[in-house]
Amino acid sequence: MLTAVGMSHEDAHFVIDFMHIRIWGLLFLFGYQLSNSYIICIQETRWLLFASIIESVANIVLDYWFIFGGWGLAPMGFNGAAYASVISESLGFLSVGVLIVYKKFGIKYDIPDFFKYTDMLLKEVFYQSFPLMAQYAISIVAWWLFYILINRNYSYQEQAASQTMRNLFGISGVFSWSFGATTNTVLSNVLGQGRKSDFMPVLIRILKISITGMLCFVILVNLVPHWVFALYGQEGEFANVGTSLLRVVTSAMVMLTIGVIWLNAVVATGNNKFVFLTELASIIAYLIYVFYVIEIAHFSIEIAWMSEWLYWSVMFLLSFLYIRNWIKKPA
Repeated sequence: MLTAVGMSHEDAHFVIDFMHIRIWGLLFLFGYQLSNSYIICIQETRWLLFASIIESVANIVLDYWFIFGGWGLAPMGFNGAAYASVISESLGFLSVGVLIVYKKFGIKYDIPDFFKYTDMLLKEVFYQSFPLMAQYAISIVAWWLFYILINRNYSYQEQAASQTMRNLFGISGVFSWSFGATTNTVLSNVLGQGRKSDFMPVLIRILKISITGMLCFVILVNLVPHWVFALYGQEGEFANVGTSLLRVVTSAMVMLTIGVIWLNAVVATGNNKFVFLTELASIIAYLIYVFYVIEIAHFSIEIAWMSEWLYWSVMFLLSFLYIRNWIKKPA
């Protein structure tokens, strides 16, 4: 499959070996994310930093040790990064689990039988979460297809610039999705208290804070683009290619933070089916755009990345229209 999308046999071999190791991290990652969601729901989010520091420090140390070797360990190269990720995720999961038990959150917030399994509860959780799982799944597939088309149709420099943009977009995503999770948690709490009239004022306040923070990051990055590329070991001609692309991607970052917050406002209302349909509509528009622009019309790499503008604009518009109509309904 990897060779069918243009990857060399040698590269495909490296990727397959890496994935055979990396796949085991999903077991710990699922538990880690569930535990994090538990802590977010009870609004003890300050403890998330505790587990994140343990996981991040472990990942950095193990990455260097496993990739380059030392202290009696032979260098493992590319596969060393996979082992480091799996171990660090397991440590993150264990640290959150120990924290939940040690702090006795279940007793404090009257949440009985944290580890007890019931068929009814599992069915209810699956029913509520399936639209969100499907949403994230199709998002990942669309992102993957985008990069397949990039690798098939653009030069090495343009591909390298796109990979750098992906990393920057990931950094902005951490910021935006954090505010998105906060939006969901806070607005759900507001609705749980029967304060529907406070829904929009709280949402607007979160939007202002998030957009201000993202604009500061975007302005800084655009003021010193060559420094940004130097952090990734890319300078000279690469920086010249990447600077124009940077303008497109950083503007998409602002649209990202707006779209994510409005989408999570819809999630807070409990209408996960509409969230899934919103994601589906955004993805369909996105895929049609990228296929035409990249595979058929062969437009520039900058126009190809404008697909992010379309994606987040559709998501924002549908979420905005839903919230506007939902607000008008009697509580």
